Amino acid sequence: WGIRLMLFLLNTVGYGIAALTLIPIAGYFFLTGRLARGASLAYLQRLHRVHPEVSGPPSLWKSYLHHLQFALTLLDRLWLWQGKLEKFHFQEHGRHYLQRQDGKGMLLLGAHLGSFDALRTFALAEGFKIHIVMHRGHAQKINAVINALHPNTNLRVIELKPGDMEMVFALKGYVERGAMIAMVGARISPYDKQSV
Repeated sequence: WGIRLMLFLLNTVGYGIAALTLIPIAGYFFLTGRLARGASLAYLQRLHRVHPEVSGPPSLWKSYLHHLQFALTLLDRLWLWQGKLEKFHFQEHGRHYLQRQDGKGMLLLGAHLGSFDALRTFALAEGFKIHIVMHRGHAQKINAVINALHPNTNLRVIELKPGDMEMVFALKGYVERGAMIAMVGARISPYDKQSV
């Protein structure tokens, strides 16, 4: 219901009010999510070590803003899935790789610097079908709302099953048949233990 409320606010009173609504929600998850907060602070620390000129030392305030920025991507996703492309300024690099005519499949690796939702809209305009490999167990409700916005999508999700070696051969088969496979290369298995 919370995601549907965001969708309603976004479409009736606009992005600004919907974004303001996310401020206390992000605060709740920041305060109650010890593991997420720790992961955020660890990331900000690594960022500061590599780019001290860009990012000052990590702080709880910066970690909260990190959480809020993550929450704001929900609004972008809702706009993209409704086809409201005029709300965005796109920068594309490598379009010619996707438009090749040799019939060969390809593997697209993302790294949280782009958006598979934006890729879907581009592929829809170009007439491509994309297969995205992901684990959706942690986001079933948001995915259900987003899929309801565009039920006849050109995007097919291939459910990631950790430890399933058969999937490697299935993905190879997709590529050999000329399909586009997209996955986020920066993710770990949802069942891996990781210290934060």
